[in-house]
Amino acid sequence: MTEDAATLSLRAHLAREILGWMNDAFAGVDFEAPSDKVIEGLTLAWSGVVLRVEAIDHAALTTTRS
Repeated sequence: MTEDAATLSLRAHLAREILGWMNDAFAGVDFEAPSDKVIEGLTLAWSGVVLRVEAIDHAALTTTRS
């Protein structure tokens, strides 16, 4: 596998992982709650996904610098 193909494969895998995290996070939001609680739930859910992505990005940068 070429480096470009490996990178593309890794990005596709990460995209599937992120989609799974988003599905799991948003499944926990009570969309029947009052709107302020829905917004709070969505914000917290999205924050959790963003933190995971940032952790992966940080790990990747750390690895490439070594």
